[in-house]
Amino acid sequence: MKKISWALALLIMVTFAACSSDDGPASQNRNMKYELTGNYSGEITVIYSDEGGNQQIAETSSLPWSKSVTIDGDVPVVVLGVGNSVTNPGNEGETTVLKIYSGKRVVEESSVTAISDGYMNFSITYEFD
Repeated sequence: MKKISWALALLIMVTFAACSSDDGPASQNRNMKYELTGNYSGEITVIYSDEGGNQQIAETSSLPWSKSVTIDGDVPVVVLGVGNSVTNPGNEGETTVLKIYSGKRVVEESSVTAISDGYMNFSITYEFD
């Protein structure tokens, strides 16, 4: 009977050890930078992801514009978007270049050109591996 008790106790200990909550190393925070450049002359509304992945809004009246953020390790995707001001749009043909950096490396880049009324609206996203 003692052998069965010891075997049962050993089986229970192995079972609980195998059910450990260790899922590997925790995800690391990531240093990101959002950047806008170009010749767009109007006021721009900027939408970007903050450290927790929530969207934040900023306003800028001139380019270049940039924002550095440390993104939490559990955030799966970040966004950078631009739109023109209704009261002070730019001019037709003016451009804005959107870039997302991970560290010093550009991981996503695109541009948008304003149409006839100075209107522009565009966004890019970056999904982490």
